[in-house]
Amino acid sequence: MLQPLDTASGDKMDFWALTDSEFDRSRFARRVTVEVFGTRLWITAPEDTIIQKLKWAADSGGSERQIGDAAGVYQVQTETLDEAYLDEWARRLNLSELLLQVRTRAAD
Repeated sequence: MLQPLDTASGDKMDFWALTDSEFDRSRFARRVTVEVFGTRLWITAPEDTIIQKLKWAADSGGSERQIGDAAGVYQVQTETLDEAYLDEWARRLNLSELLLQVRTRAAD
């Protein structure tokens, strides 16, 4: 992962390497195009960002930062999220318990 940081504002972006995993193929197929500072970029759909952060949390032994970040995305995007997609990938990747934590935090 590459994480450029704007030192003036503190804003950052995460760049993830694409693998040949089933989840990454799905995530890449669902990418969306946005314009940032006059440049067109592809970004992951919010559901895929949430799942990726939960994967990182699980891989690091329960990173509170990743769970908190996922909850923030969930809270901001809650009205447009594809809940069935989230549930399916959380189940497939054994992340259902972490997704429940995210939903609980986002509701608070």
